[in-house]
Amino acid sequence: MPQQSEAQPVVLYSTASDDFFHTLGIPLREGRAFGPQDGLPGAPLTIIVSDATVRHFWPKGMTVVGSRVRMGPGPGAELATVVGVVGDVRADPSRHEAEPIMYHSIRQNPFNGPIFLIRTRG
Repeated sequence: MPQQSEAQPVVLYSTASDDFFHTLGIPLREGRAFGPQDGLPGAPLTIIVSDATVRHFWPKGMTVVGSRVRMGPGPGAELATVVGVVGDVRADPSRHEAEPIMYHSIRQNPFNGPIFLIRTRG
């Protein structure tokens, strides 16, 4: 993340399919959702971040899409490119505000297992 501090930032992390945000009605604010290009051999590691993540870690007015984020502690941790920003989701309903969260494409981490989401009316 752009801001430096002594403590390592902690951000919720989830795997998402190409239609994850559309299926759950989470708005895409900027950039793009995941797609087939993210699963191509040699494709760069990509992530999508929430509005809360942007508010917490990026200075106001700084470009988020295209930023590179270190995916672990230490200088040797893999870098991921932010390809999109989505609306907030509260992972913990007891909290008043959404926590920062970033999403990784299931195409780049297929070992998490299948994810099934179904949206119904009623």
